[in-house]
Amino acid sequence: MLLNRGAADWDIATSATVDQVESLFPDSRKFTANYRTITLIFEGSGFEITPFRGSQLSIESDLTLRDFTIDAIALEPEKGTLLDPGSGIRDLKKRIIRCVGDPLARFHEDPLRLLRAVRISAQLRFRIEDATREALSQCAPLLARAAPERIRDELSKILMTQEPVKALRLLLKTGLLSIILPEMMEGYRRRQSPPHRHTILEHALLTVGHTPSVLHLRIAALLHDVAKPGLRTRSDRKYHFYGHEKRGAEIAALILDRLRFGNVMRELVTNLITNHMIVYDSGWSDGAVRRLIARAGKDGIKDLLALKRADMMAQDGEENRDNTDELQRRIDSILSKAKTSGLEPLRVSGRDVMEALGIGPGPKVGAAMAFLKEKVLDDPFVNSRDSLMEILLGMKNSRTYKRI
Repeated sequence: MLLNRGAADWDIATSATVDQVESLFPDSRKFTANYRTITLIFEGSGFEITPFRGSQLSIESDLTLRDFTIDAIALEPEKGTLLDPGSGIRDLKKRIIRCVGDPLARFHEDPLRLLRAVRISAQLRFRIEDATREALSQCAPLLARAAPERIRDELSKILMTQEPVKALRLLLKTGLLSIILPEMMEGYRRRQSPPHRHTILEHALLTVGHTPSVLHLRIAALLHDVAKPGLRTRSDRKYHFYGHEKRGAEIAALILDRLRFGNVMRELVTNLITNHMIVYDSGWSDGAVRRLIARAGKDGIKDLLALKRADMMAQDGEENRDNTDELQRRIDSILSKAKTSGLEPLRVSGRDVMEALGIGPGPKVGAAMAFLKEKVLDDPFVNSRDSLMEILLGMKNSRTYKRI
């Protein structure tokens, strides 16, 4: 409110006990977040209610246990007065993030506050004052005690700020990144060959900064080269990272599972990482472009090109725009022809395949369907039942069928 940003949520502190709060709202839908907090749901909004904490069980004592001074300001609703024992209003004006009291004590009470400091600093573009910032580094190992879900939520918010690179560099400098994403630290100070001007880790951070503010895109940008350090080889005075996209998708899946991101996010991110190594040139056939779209998916191809652009910008600050724009035009042209894009479902079923080839259920059916899909990607006009059945009948005595 003091920043004219609007209130996203309300936290209520009270002299009432948890039992008393529950008795006051017997008909309200509620759930208990932990043994000291009740969240009331009213008109779609959540109101967290906690009994006073601290030695005096008063609002003044309670505020001394809050995380940062700018969060330790209370509004007395009946009188309309502000309580600000930690001089949070002063720090708001100075644009400073400062712990209430001893930073070490505050971070030991709840290690997630370490990430909150970085996140709030990034969201508000405030400076973290020296003692609080020093405590971030000293207390970084404590973050390993925080629940993965809470770390996930704070990391997501950091990635979605307007200046994520600055925030990620602060995580790196304070040692917090090594706790959240130890896999990424393997790329620290690991050089690459031109056109890359930066180390593996710095390149990943810069790629995040060049992506649109879409969470799965920024996570993919952060992790797209996570496998490079483990696969780095050198020959002909150049570094090589063969197969890093496939291995990177595997590592990213493990990371996302560890942080409890869920199946949808894992699929979106790993698909982007698997396919991010696009080396396009004008000699690509239409079939090759269709195969790229098929791998990325109709919905994912836009994100994949956005990741490609960000990746190229993070290499040397430039982008082969003509090359990327040409690929974009060809993709748009193919997608605009809905019935002849080559990306529509096959006009035959597995049952049709078994009937034409005289086989029963099994892996050969899937292999034959995949063969037909390749034919359609090369020539979308063959995607009719008659044409596909003719291909199947022609396969029956061919070497192709025997290989299947």
